[in-house]
Amino acid sequence: DEGAASSAGDDLHNRPVLTQLMDRVLSGEVKHVFVYEATRLSRNPIVSAIMNRDFKANEVTVHLPGGKYELSSPSDEMIASILQAVGTYERHTTIHRSKLGLRAAYVDGKLTGQLPPLGYRRDADGYLQIDDEEREIYLQIVQWAEDGKNLYEIARRLNAKGVPTKSAKHRKNGVRLTNKQTGET
Repeated sequence: DEGAASSAGDDLHNRPVLTQLMDRVLSGEVKHVFVYEATRLSRNPIVSAIMNRDFKANEVTVHLPGGKYELSSPSDEMIASILQAVGTYERHTTIHRSKLGLRAAYVDGKLTGQLPPLGYRRDADGYLQIDDEEREIYLQIVQWAEDGKNLYEIARRLNAKGVPTKSAKHRKNGVRLTNKQTGET
């Protein structure tokens, strides 16, 4: 399992484990592939078509929780194609719904899935609130920029003052800390 690498944008160049598997399929070394979901092999329809072609040519049986598929069988090949199409559709609709949800939260003033920008914090409900401590730092950065200081000079000055970055402020020994009561990082 290569996790998120098995996305619609994947190709075999970014999937070393899958590349090794396919090399072993092509050499005739592998005759059975076991996977808990059809789209875990690839969510890219082109890569899936190539894999199915190679599985069929090398008489590889694909085993799923719902049964096995021998792509030399026309009905199994059709079912595998349908499973791939449904998986691709499901992925696209999930991404679309996620984007809609994030957009709605953003319009509502909520920040999800990331650190708030410098000068802000997230309240218990996920809404952005001005962080009085960071506000002063933010205003100093703006003043330096208005005075013509470049980003490197501003960073040098912040480092000289010992001001941590936004992400460093929310980490301890490289680990991100989250308050379980408020969700604050």
